Amino acid sequence: KLASLRRDAKLSQRQIAERLDVSAAYVSQIETGATVVSLRLLRQLASFHNIMPSVLLRYLGLQEFDWLALMPEEVGRAPDSQRDLFQGLSEDERAELTSYLAYLRLVRQGRV
Repeated sequence: KLASLRRDAKLSQRQIAERLDVSAAYVSQIETGATVVSLRLLRQLASFHNIMPSVLLRYLGLQEFDWLALMPEEVGRAPDSQRDLFQGLSEDERAELTSYLAYLRLVRQGRV
C-alpha cells in the first residue's frame, strides 16, 4: 500500500528518501516491512503523503495489533480502572503507542 501511494504520486524511492533525509534503500525497507519506522519518520511520512499516522500504520500492517495485549503482563492483568487510562487515548496517541509497542515486540524477538 505504501509503495502504491508513492507510485500514485509519481515519485521514486530516491525522491522520497531525499525529502525525508534517509536512503532510498531505507525507503524500500519501510515499504516492504523489512525495518521498523521511528515515530519521527512515521510522522514525516504520514505528513508527506497527507494521511493520518494511524492510516500509515495500517498500510504498514501495524494497526492490526491489539496494543493492550502488547503491554507487559502486569498491565494486561491490571484492574479495569487502570486499563481505562489506556482506553482514553486519542487516535494519534494510540497510533504512536501501537508503533512503539510493535517496535518493542521486534526488539524482544531480536529482529531489530
